[in-house]
Amino acid sequence: MKSSAVLIVDDEPLIRETVSELLSGAGLSILEATNGDEALEMLSRRGHMVAVLLTDVRMPGEMNGIDLARLTQSTWPWIKVIVMSGFYERGPEELPRNARFISKPWQPNEVINNVLHAASEFAAIQPTAALH
Repeated sequence: MKSSAVLIVDDEPLIRETVSELLSGAGLSILEATNGDEALEMLSRRGHMVAVLLTDVRMPGEMNGIDLARLTQSTWPWIKVIVMSGFYERGPEELPRNARFISKPWQPNEVINNVLHAASEFAAIQPTAALH
């Protein structure tokens, strides 16, 4: 993912920092946002360079992580979405199509493997996406 990045959205600074360190240690470029509104602002400016959105479900503000995931998939369909939560109240059918789910507390390798897999899926579609 040379020019692509992972956007981490979580209102908990310690979780955001931990995930950022794990993923940057795996060679990924990282962007961070504290809530849905901040993430949307970042996506509006840098959506072209985001390969994976990793978002928590519960966040302050008007938009939760499920809403953000849905909006991201409809506006930036090339971005792979991973939703994580320890308090997921809705059923799996509420997740956006093709979104992955990681339950908190998670293991570091679980996060790294899921994000690397999503990033490789993103990279695999880039050559064909450029043809359209």
